[in-house]
Amino acid sequence: MTTVYRAGREFEILATNSLPGYTLSTPSVSAGHFYIRAGSTLYAIGESGN
Repeated sequence: MTTVYRAGREFEILATNSLPGYTLSTPSVSAGHFYIRAGSTLYAIGESGN
């Protein structure tokens, strides 16, 4: 389960998302994307370029 929080003084959950598989690795950030490996799949979360 991943959870998205609003940045600020007040604690607010914006969304929760589940990914199939399991996560045993450390997430990373690069070039404006957040990378998560779950099982044998690598997910990149961020805006796509035009």
